[in-house]
Amino acid sequence: MSTSKSIAPISHSVDRLIELFNHTFYSRFNTRLIRGTDEPIYLPANDLVAYHQVVFAHGYFSSALHEISHWCIAGEERRLLTDYGYWYAPDGRDEEQQRQFQSVEVLPQAIEWAFCLACGLEFTISSDNLTGNKADELAFKSKVANKLAQLLAEGYPQRAEEFIQVLKTEYYPESVYQPISRQFVLGLVINPYAGIGGAVALKGSDGADVRAQALAQGAIPLANQKTTTALQELLAYQSQLVIKTASGQMGEDCAKALDFATQVVYTHPHAQTEASDTQAAVQALLAQGVDCILFAGGDGTARNICDVVPAHIPVLGVPAGCKIHSGVYAITPRAAGCVIADMIDGKLVSVQEAEVRDIDEAAFRQGKVIAKHFGELTVPAQLQYVQSVKMGGKESDEMVLADLAAYIGELRDEYAPCNWIMGSGSTINFIMQELGFSNTLLGVDVILSNGELKQDMRADELLPLSQNTPSKLLITLIGGQGHIFGRGNQQLSPEVIRTLGKDNIIVVATKTKLQQLQGQPLICDTGDTQLDASLDGLIEVITGYNDKVLYPIGVSYSQGSKKKLSFAEFIDAVEQDLDNIVVNGSDDELFISSYFHGHFSLAVSMVSDTSQDLLSSLDEILTQNLTDAFTNQELDKPDQQKIWNLWQRLRNTY
Repeated sequence: MSTSKSIAPISHSVDRLIELFNHTFYSRFNTRLIRGTDEPIYLPANDLVAYHQVVFAHGYFSSALHEISHWCIAGEERRLLTDYGYWYAPDGRDEEQQRQFQSVEVLPQAIEWAFCLACGLEFTISSDNLTGNKADELAFKSKVANKLAQLLAEGYPQRAEEFIQVLKTEYYPESVYQPISRQFVLGLVINPYAGIGGAVALKGSDGADVRAQALAQGAIPLANQKTTTALQELLAYQSQLVIKTASGQMGEDCAKALDFATQVVYTHPHAQTEASDTQAAVQALLAQGVDCILFAGGDGTARNICDVVPAHIPVLGVPAGCKIHSGVYAITPRAAGCVIADMIDGKLVSVQEAEVRDIDEAAFRQGKVIAKHFGELTVPAQLQYVQSVKMGGKESDEMVLADLAAYIGELRDEYAPCNWIMGSGSTINFIMQELGFSNTLLGVDVILSNGELKQDMRADELLPLSQNTPSKLLITLIGGQGHIFGRGNQQLSPEVIRTLGKDNIIVVATKTKLQQLQGQPLICDTGDTQLDASLDGLIEVITGYNDKVLYPIGVSYSQGSKKKLSFAEFIDAVEQDLDNIVVNGSDDELFISSYFHGHFSLAVSMVSDTSQDLLSSLDEILTQNLTDAFTNQELDKPDQQKIWNLWQRLRNTY
């Protein structure tokens, strides 16, 4: 084992070194640096541990650098073997054994020397044979020095070069070194026909027949447009980014139109792309190697991807489907771009498992929502930008809904003569039944000013109605997510919404439904970013008979105006918030906050004082602790999601 000592007043934190290695390599190589208690060893993933482990000895910084150097030169097949499959003789080797040892140590120790130079440590050669023959140690050091000189002239192995630049940036940020940044490799897959049936009231896009019917009715595919919105957030990173994708409308057209460096790794053979094309494209991306896969689609697309993507590859969805129940999507296309930008920026973006759910579209068209669990995908845990799994279920207190319906009945009289465009969802369905009308549960109906009912209207039918007659739009939000536009009501096109205006949009929801959002804003994802921005701000939400609350609409894509708290202030603010829940919360909220409080306090105690970013370190530790706990099935899935939502709210608020 080599030994090193500081030659500069630099703090060399083992915890920070672990953070740097894991952040740089884990998502692409499923490998983590682990603090060991005994001898160093490399352990490939197995049935008990899902990731590879580079274990260094006794928590020593120098041991970590040495073991990283071995990992940086090990090939793909050797990284599947314990200790890379190499022979190792213990301390006490004879002269011949020591010469063999030294012959295989020249390259890794030269790389370790380069690591030491990059982070301000003096390198000491390691013969690792305290009780045996050291052979010619001076000659060995000369060989290592010559190898280092060769590497400086000809270049390092790729992973070694990458980590050298990471160390230089960390320990000498103002030095003459200019880090050679590795390009971020983004895998991109678009389901071009995702959500195409929404605007023409077909409630889905599964199957060639449905897509053909939607196109025949004038439906316009919007998945590429939504992906463009996401990728526009990355224009400032063009020199740092390469996009690997599939041909044509599956990604190539979109990426090239924005002048991104683009590599096509899969060419689809079908005129209309199928699920098999999505899976083949993803498999081609995995074979090429990517940092993250960005895909555009709906729950069916997520389900297809879930079948082929391994757990260590982060995946994020651009929402483009009709009704999205899965938790693997960003809340809007723009938010998806913001998450990828954070990853390219090198921010310590945590990851978590998120649920993939899909519905039976045939049953969906009959007004029945049957959503099933199909697995999990690993998603970046920038929680202000990633949506929750949709919460189903009916409002238990029907008296509240009856009060809502009675109040809406009075508003109809007050605003007469007026068309009432009725959105989708169980809350609107209850109101329609109370008013004496049949209802398309998962469609958009219109009560005309003369009392006539028009059912399951398309976007092109709604627009002239809203243009020619005073009209009100009654909508509710998706439970647990907060979307009021862009989920299950694509018939409400940007043109229809813009014609109506914000003043004619009436939002109804029970207070229980609002409380499920845990302080998160309502979300507009109309597909028109300017329209979404124009709807931002406070809106009245009717929560009962003549009972209204003001609630915010709009996602903040910048935290720049928010006062940055110190780590201690953040901890105090969270503790106070949790104390308030104890005093004012429901029994369910008290249980969730108490469980979270225990994990939060433990994570705070585990944050190292030497960490460069205390809050990011806390986020990473807490996320890992909760993930481990949930893997052991400490809570059921709904309560797990509530824990993630609570942490999301606390991070966003403070």
